[in-house]
Amino acid sequence: MNSRFINLLTKGRVRKPLPLVSVEAELTCLSALRVELASSYPHIRTDQLLAIATEHGLDRFPIGFLVAGSIRGGGADSARSALDRVRGTSNGTPVTVHPLFSQAFYALANPDVASAGIVPWLHYQVHGRAEGRAPHPLIDTEFLAAWMPGVPRKNVVDHYLTDSDDWLADPGPYVDCRKFMVDGPWDGVTNPLLQIVAGHLVSSWVHARLQLVDTDSQSQQVARLTGGAFLLGTTGARSRLASIETWAVLEASKEPTKASMFTVVPGSFLGADKRVLWSRPSLVLSPDSTIVRLPTEILSLRAGETTKAVRLLNLEGDFEHSRLAALVSALPPGSAIAPYTFAQEESLVDIVANSGIDGLHILPFGRQVRVESAEVLREYPPAARSYDAWQPGPSEDGARSAFVFTDDELAFRLVDAGVKQMIAAGALVCVVGASGLTPWLPALKSRDQIICREPLAGLVATFLSVEIRVFGDNHAEKF
Repeated sequence: MNSRFINLLTKGRVRKPLPLVSVEAELTCLSALRVELASSYPHIRTDQLLAIATEHGLDRFPIGFLVAGSIRGGGADSARSALDRVRGTSNGTPVTVHPLFSQAFYALANPDVASAGIVPWLHYQVHGRAEGRAPHPLIDTEFLAAWMPGVPRKNVVDHYLTDSDDWLADPGPYVDCRKFMVDGPWDGVTNPLLQIVAGHLVSSWVHARLQLVDTDSQSQQVARLTGGAFLLGTTGARSRLASIETWAVLEASKEPTKASMFTVVPGSFLGADKRVLWSRPSLVLSPDSTIVRLPTEILSLRAGETTKAVRLLNLEGDFEHSRLAALVSALPPGSAIAPYTFAQEESLVDIVANSGIDGLHILPFGRQVRVESAEVLREYPPAARSYDAWQPGPSEDGARSAFVFTDDELAFRLVDAGVKQMIAAGALVCVVGASGLTPWLPALKSRDQIICREPLAGLVATFLSVEIRVFGDNHAEKF
């Protein structure tokens, strides 16, 4: 038994599973299967492949062949059915043959394969494996090779998947298979990576966020690989049936755009026809973890629901309440609006609810949506507004005013003489906490003047069309 299991065995937690057939027999069968694939390439002779596995005494293909299902079965989950799906694949049509082969990832990481129209699984088996290409975003061939110095680089994935002695090697920097075997729900029989991918992608064993460190790579292929792996890892099991899209970043245009389908993450991203129409300058990762910016392009995981709209208004900055109301009133029924911030979303919901306009849909901030058959209008904010500084006058009417404070400044402001004077004269005090400004809106709408710190002024202006004045450091500084 390999000495790498010894320390774990002494804990009584990990046992080496007994293979039904030897590692050598599986690897020999795998080699024969690939010889057959190479001889018939680019065609697949299913009967010959099944016969080879049967001759080697297997009831399933070797795990390195990355085709799931029983050889002797004939149903939809059989190995024959999986091979038939691969054989019928053309033009990049998604097909799933095994949990540890991601066609979307392989095509993304290897654009030469995708552009040539080659079936990704077939390319990996005949060429990609020997060239050191990875079949899955959580497998890094160079990382594995460092764990297995005696194994040729082209064979490290086969050995890791097949030989349980090598399961203690983490197959990449972003998955903890060893800890999964020791402390997790490992079943003691299955390859740990296969068990993680099948049922534990959203778990502490997969550290997908670490991959952001690598997305500044100047190699487009490396950046795509790590960016794709990151997206697949952060969105959990549903990503196994999703596709990754690549978006070219072009110069922005203010002209209305028409397309059959738009992808939008309100506040972060807008794209159509594989082109980025707009993205937030500070975007690294969208709030829903479906969009990531690379040095040369943007990647997205197709994850949003599809909705229809006759017009999509994409807001690309902060707007005052009066401008938001004017934009809403100009939209035809059946339109959708993509807000720039969560506060803007709340303000738009309030405007629509009180305007009597039917058929307007406010898209959720930060969550990917696909909008079908829309004309897109993009609205840029005007120049930043300047607010007058406030200092109380002897006859200022407190009953027409309201203060908006944050929790951390409340105690400090309440001892200020000018603030106390205004409160005594009937000024309202609103404290913005976790619920934001929304709970205070009914009360604030009855006031003509809002007084707050400058950072809160933009928030207030999003919800209310009133006079806004700001505190300076000495209460009288001009902003």
